[in-house]
Amino acid sequence: MKKRIYLLVGALCIIMQLVSSCTNFLEVEEKGKTTIPSFLSDPDGLNAGLVGAYNKMYAYYDNEFTKYPDVAGICCQ
Repeated sequence: MKKRIYLLVGALCIIMQLVSSCTNFLEVEEKGKTTIPSFLSDPDGLNAGLVGAYNKMYAYYDNEFTKYPDVAGICCQ
């Protein structure tokens, strides 16, 4: 009976080790993916980052900023 329990516990430990060792097996890193510090380390990356910042600012002024007077006019009546 003890031998069977030891065998069962040993098999359970081996199975747990095999299952937990493959945690990042399915995680695939995308090709061409860079980090922010490496992206902004050269002048081309800084230029692209500046263009992206201007794009976000333009999107704000194009969408939300121009709708503010309409919302403020409704609230103040």
